Amino acid sequence: MIKEAIIKNISLILLTFILFGCKRHNNFEVKDFIPISSLPNNDTVKYTVDLEKAIINGVIIPTKNGNQDFFKFSFKLKNNSSKAKQYYYKIFYQNISYAFGLFTDNKCNINNPKANNNFYGSWNENNTGFHKTEILNPDDDFIQVTDSFCILGNPRNEKKYFGGVFNASPVTEKEIQIAVSRIKSSKEWMKQIKNKALENKISIERQIYLDAVWSVNYDKEKGGCNNRWKRNPRTGLYDFLLVIIEAEDLDKIPNYYQDVTIKDSISDNYQNPYQFYLGKDRPENAIVEIATQKIQVKVKYELNKGIYLGATYKNPDSILYNAQFEQYFHSVDKQHTFNNIPLKEDIMANPYTYEKYNQNKVKFNSDELISDYIKISEKPGTTVGFDKDKNALFLTNPGNKNLNDYRKENVGIKTRHGFTYGKYIAKIRFPKIINSSYVWNGLTCAFWLKYQKGNWNTRSNCISGFNPKLYSDSAKVKSSTYSEIDIEIVKTSKFWPKTSYGGKVDYPKDNALNKNIIVSCTNWDLACHDPDSFNTGVRNISYDNKKFTLHRWDDDYRALTSKYELNQDSVLGRELYYVIEWHPEYIIWKIGPTRENLFVIGYMDNKSTMIPDNQMELVFTQEFHLSEWWPLTPFKQEFIPYPLNEITGYIYEVEIE
Repeated sequence: MIKEAIIKNISLILLTFILFGCKRHNNFEVKDFIPISSLPNNDTVKYTVDLEKAIINGVIIPTKNGNQDFFKFSFKLKNNSSKAKQYYYKIFYQNISYAFGLFTDNKCNINNPKANNNFYGSWNENNTGFHKTEILNPDDDFIQVTDSFCILGNPRNEKKYFGGVFNASPVTEKEIQIAVSRIKSSKEWMKQIKNKALENKISIERQIYLDAVWSVNYDKEKGGCNNRWKRNPRTGLYDFLLVIIEAEDLDKIPNYYQDVTIKDSISDNYQNPYQFYLGKDRPENAIVEIATQKIQVKVKYELNKGIYLGATYKNPDSILYNAQFEQYFHSVDKQHTFNNIPLKEDIMANPYTYEKYNQNKVKFNSDELISDYIKISEKPGTTVGFDKDKNALFLTNPGNKNLNDYRKENVGIKTRHGFTYGKYIAKIRFPKIINSSYVWNGLTCAFWLKYQKGNWNTRSNCISGFNPKLYSDSAKVKSSTYSEIDIEIVKTSKFWPKTSYGGKVDYPKDNALNKNIIVSCTNWDLACHDPDSFNTGVRNISYDNKKFTLHRWDDDYRALTSKYELNQDSVLGRELYYVIEWHPEYIIWKIGPTRENLFVIGYMDNKSTMIPDNQMELVFTQEFHLSEWWPLTPFKQEFIPYPLNEITGYIYEVEIE
């Protein structure tokens, strides 16, 4: 199905090239259009993004040492008319790897409205219209026209992506104290503070401080600066469109097709210029050409640039501006407690058997159990970092060797730059999570994408309504910023409970007490019912000659999940490639020992689930999941001892293509 769609889209592009790619007009003639003349004139130029200073400026293609650069392009033009003339030209670019098809028919007559959300642009200076050539005399030979452009974020200059100059700089103590005074002078705010402090089980002074930090960061988001990093260029393949027209015909082109930063006043939407110049309404007296040369863009993260610890900590400038990773801090729900057995064990090293697990379940009285919640690091930068010897990032769940230590602590690392769509590839060595006796150590390993925080980062509206991520908010909403796509490695059954199979007596079941683990694939669509094949319970689909079972707990459940069972030794405790291919109309999950030897473990498309289209960051975590999140697991988190020794995973490569 997807392969057919890709072929159809490519066919449309080729068709438009055949129909409208003529290079000769009665009055002028064009040849030798080379969009990136400063690089070798291959059909596809490969370009790796420079992330230096991209946290401030956004991704710019090309850049030199974090500073904006330009591609040089050229074409040759000849005046075939009977009088001297000046011509007008413009270059457009569009990402075609992660784009909706331009048209919904094979004659390029019906525009696809979704294509307005494709990533396209043109010049980026204030004069965003057509550029003009020198005056060409009739019957002179071809003259060469040269110009320059670059690909950069928010090319349409959309106001929703404007804001403060740079919101990653550290919050100063002076700013915080000013905000503290403002909070204490507000009776309404202080009332909210007291309620939140009670819910979070912290002091009122601590809650005031946290709210003050939030307030300062919120204020920094305000402003009139074009935060181009809020809509970064996409990775993948770009093509280039050249339009040349005479002055007298320029006024016949609507202004929103001349300048991509202008909205169509009737629809109040931006319009994709490719649809106009390649469609049925294209200007008759123009030459329109798609170049054979394209550019293939990818991001290759540099692991040794340091790890940013967040705006509330003092980071050196080298880290603040150039670190490509950040320590990820899980949300702490102090209300969500569990009663853990008061034991410490290295389950992976010692022969901690299933019999011993069962004995310890009933060994302790209720007053001996430790009422606890899953914690995060109190010493940022100590549980994540760069290992020079391994040339890899590490993430470590701390052990509990001190007498009074009893902690189950989540740990994570995330990228600092958000992107929309892409093939996310990482080479990771996650630790093993079950021992030789098949006992789980309580850990879940995850490679996932999560929305970049900010009110600007909304995904496309759901007509039937999203369920908000927080279950306390029950009313459906049309708009949401929340999105998430997961690979989670868990210890549970490969099947679902009886209720998910419609109550059938012969529903599938297994004994999950074995050496196998589950690699689960999830898309958080917030229970949007718009897709034609929205389902609850289980539904089977096929892709790549494999069957995948999609599962949703009920109509209101916010995520769709499939499971893939594998032997632990083929996945954990070894280096493995993890891949999430996130496209506008489908998601594919893959793993494998090498880039060349990957196999599909999950697939969903827009008939089954609403595919997110807002900007996300890549996250790596090792978490102590509560068992009720994965029913049918043979273990309960509260009956698993606290880890005696550290548990460490490594990240060796991270790329987006």
